[in-house]
Amino acid sequence: MIDDRQIRRCNQKYETKPILPIVDPGACDNEAIKLASENGHGEIVQILLKHATVDPSARENSAIQYASKNGHVEVVRMLLADSRVDPTLEDNYAIRYSSMNGHAHVVKLLLDDSRVDPSVWENIAIQDACQNNHTEVIKILLEDPRVDPSAGENFAIQVASEDGYAGVVKILLTDPRVDPTQECNYAFRRACENNHAEVVKLLLADPRVEPDARDDYSIIRAAENGHVEIVKILLQDSRVNPTYAIGNASEAGHAEVLKLLLADPRVDTNFGVNCASRYASKEGHLEVIKTLLADAREDPGAWYNESIMHSSEFGHVEIVKTLLGDPRVDPGVRRNYAIRRASANGHYEVVKVLLTHPKIDPSVRRSYALRHASRNGHLEVIKVLLTDARVDPGARYNESIVRAAEYGHVEIVKALLKDSRVNPSAWGNYAIRCASENGHAEVVKVLLADSKTDPEEIKLFGTLPRKAIWKMINFSWRLLE
Repeated sequence: MIDDRQIRRCNQKYETKPILPIVDPGACDNEAIKLASENGHGEIVQILLKHATVDPSARENSAIQYASKNGHVEVVRMLLADSRVDPTLEDNYAIRYSSMNGHAHVVKLLLDDSRVDPSVWENIAIQDACQNNHTEVIKILLEDPRVDPSAGENFAIQVASEDGYAGVVKILLTDPRVDPTQECNYAFRRACENNHAEVVKLLLADPRVEPDARDDYSIIRAAENGHVEIVKILLQDSRVNPTYAIGNASEAGHAEVLKLLLADPRVDTNFGVNCASRYASKEGHLEVIKTLLADAREDPGAWYNESIMHSSEFGHVEIVKTLLGDPRVDPGVRRNYAIRRASANGHYEVVKVLLTHPKIDPSVRRSYALRHASRNGHLEVIKVLLTDARVDPGARYNESIVRAAEYGHVEIVKALLKDSRVNPSAWGNYAIRCASENGHAEVVKVLLADSKTDPEEIKLFGTLPRKAIWKMINFSWRLLE
């Protein structure tokens, strides 16, 4: 730093000798020692501490805070030897962050200073150490009587269990203040849910732990997540009721877990009106369905044959085949819901399989299956349905071709026009008017090329506005339903 008085004297005497600046290691609020401490440069810290202008406590003792945070033991030792340094500023930042980052030697050094309080912020030091699996730090902190590992509603053991740190859990359980059952056995429940088998074993060894807490939450979540080992451990405990878990395991598709559960005599497969097979059918878990059907207690026709309805609706063809092999299954329930929804959703393979069953009638509700397949553009379904003589493509005043034309499904329009029962000019050529309004040029061309145009229809309805015709059609359809 250049002294202004020297410059003035130099100018007065006309001296030409350059004036060298004076280096100040304490400049910029002692940034030099702060950076050296932060980066662990012990030799530099030692040099700087000898300089009169350097204050290691500047910036609210940031030097020792960052040295502690980054685990620079020797730097921390040097700084603590300086009476100006206070390691407790900012709520004992130094020990909080050294604990969080696992710097055991730094934690030891800091605890030797009577001013340092490791229990600040509701014992966050030990909580952070547990959360980050720093066993050595935890042991050191527990030697201090001010540290309470049960603080924050036993957060320490909860987070260690949740993250699967068996070593930490083991240490904490040796402290009588720690209660692993806090918050309805949260520690145990989360360990099961996250598949931490070693932690689960440790916790079960504690007589206070209840594995069936929160309505058997532990085994339900373990089953749902497919944790075979956890399920095995839990099934060995007589307090656990595994019945509820079969629904979750089935819905999630965990066949191995399901086998374990079904082998337990406590399990009632009829729980929830055979919800296991119903859930698995909807989600498409074939192996689960096979496993369930191998159990004589399972009824795949339960709850109005929901299993076959859902598997058909969502296109699970192999499950449909498997279910139809059971005589208790009736695919024709609810006015042939199975084939109606399979057709509407475009699952032509399922439609093929269903049509082989004697209880299936694809013409119900005035050929609902064909009409909705036409509307939704499912050409393959249309082809399959038209092979069945019971299906009427002209049903409900030719709604199939009207819908296909309206939504621009040209290939479906072509397929329907091949059937003599289809009248493309119905309701004053409503099909071509819809196609024209919606800009489906190819559909318009196909319809114009068809010879089945009735001039009388045009005379009757040709002058009516489209909305008027639409109201008449809707009214007629409602009468037919």
